[in-house]
Amino acid sequence: YKYGKLAVSYDYRCCLPDLPLMGGERDVILLYSSGQGDFVLIDDKKGSRYCRDNAIPYTNALMMARAMGVAGCVNEGIWKSACTLLIEKGRYSAVIRDYALNCDPDELRFFYP
Repeated sequence: YKYGKLAVSYDYRCCLPDLPLMGGERDVILLYSSGQGDFVLIDDKKGSRYCRDNAIPYTNALMMARAMGVAGCVNEGIWKSACTLLIEKGRYSAVIRDYALNCDPDELRFFYP
């Protein structure tokens, strides 16, 4: 995987004009819908529901931190520290926290870099 910025050279906003989201959530789903990326990384509840309801593969930052650990991209201490920080600073429900930290590692495989 590479670090960097995603450059978009066309107007991707035309893809889903009735998308009921705003800001970054809307933009990331529009980018995915225009063929950019394999899944959506989103922490917004409304955006996550939209992805779920429209069969768009998505995950959140908490799940992604764990996926990076399970995939061997970072050591256990780093991904656990990242998860702790995300839980402290974020607004994840108990259900989301529990699932992200305890789901079967095979469920994370799709999100490996």
